[in-house]
Amino acid sequence: MVFLWLDKMTKYGQVSKLWSPQTPPLHLDHKQVPMNGQVNLSVTVTNSGQRAGKEVVLLYVRERVASLSPAGKRVKRFAKISLHPGQSRDLNFTLRRDDLSFIGANNKPTAEAGDFDVMVGNLTDSFSLQAGQKQTPSGMQKRPRK
Repeated sequence: MVFLWLDKMTKYGQVSKLWSPQTPPLHLDHKQVPMNGQVNLSVTVTNSGQRAGKEVVLLYVRERVASLSPAGKRVKRFAKISLHPGQSRDLNFTLRRDDLSFIGANNKPTAEAGDFDVMVGNLTDSFSLQAGQKQTPSGMQKRPRK
């Protein structure tokens, strides 16, 4: 669950927080993902404040070790949502091989097997992209080529 951080501006630009956050887990459907697979993530966003608000929820991905050093963390998905006070919404994101690639030394997109961290707000989880697996496990679908 990610909570909206609704701020009330007070005198001289000081900020007074309207709620205290909680940090339930970010849910991944797989911890081991084949190179041709995908990982589905879900998170619940709750407005625990007293006012309706809009929020942009950002999903970041970071590869722990790579042959080159790509950006530390990269935004891969986002959702802009509006919530009334007390309202919750489940958000689902899907990451595929293309989302985990970076521009390699040959100036082409490269996806390497390894461990990845995914972050939404203050929530973090991780999964491993596995090399050499040809089969797609049940519950995972191949992404059509463009």
